[in-house]
Amino acid sequence: ALRGAVSPDGGTLAFLRDEQQGDIVGASALWLAMPGDSEPWTSQAIEAVARRYEELGDLRFNEGALAFSPDGRALGLSMVPRTINVSPEKRGWQFWLLPLPSGQPMRRLQWWSDPVPRAAAFSWLADSRHVVFGMASLTSSGSDLWMADLVEDRAWPLTTGPDSELDPSVSPNGQQVVFTRGESNYDVMELSLDGAPVRPLIATTRSESDPAWSSDG
Repeated sequence: ALRGAVSPDGGTLAFLRDEQQGDIVGASALWLAMPGDSEPWTSQAIEAVARRYEELGDLRFNEGALAFSPDGRALGLSMVPRTINVSPEKRGWQFWLLPLPSGQPMRRLQWWSDPVPRAAAFSWLADSRHVVFGMASLTSSGSDLWMADLVEDRAWPLTTGPDSELDPSVSPNGQQVVFTRGESNYDVMELSLDGAPVRPLIATTRSESDPAWSSDG
């Protein structure tokens, strides 16, 4: 198992599970585990109740990033499907929105043909509607931060430029985003969503990356 995420109420574990161990191309399926309140989180308990989202069909993933919405009513999945024996329209970067505890998975941002086919890290806003991606483009260098509205199915850039900006984490109040910027020397930066300029948060001669907000901000 890899790429795990736990729901806000602590009751559901989502993870990608390698279905063909030893396959260097990757063949992971999405699984959910929901042990009962009295059951310990043992491997046996997870195995007993784990289930796949069958609605995703025969899709298997080379890589992916998972995150539950703050209200716990959806799971976001940013992923790159395994391309072997997959039709062209099912290839490339994809984002899926999975209603919880049940419902039909919905593909979002399908119109977006520019992203590099890799599992872009993302972070939810507090409204459980918007997400921020660190997205690399097929037509330009580096990567930028993008905001996506998953209800209206649209996205727009928050940053533009030659730098690589990735691994965003949105503050609990939804007003700031911290992220990694750089190539050879990574720094942690902060972007205020009210329009204030980007500012360094942790910038030294060492590489700082992969920031994450604490739940209390």
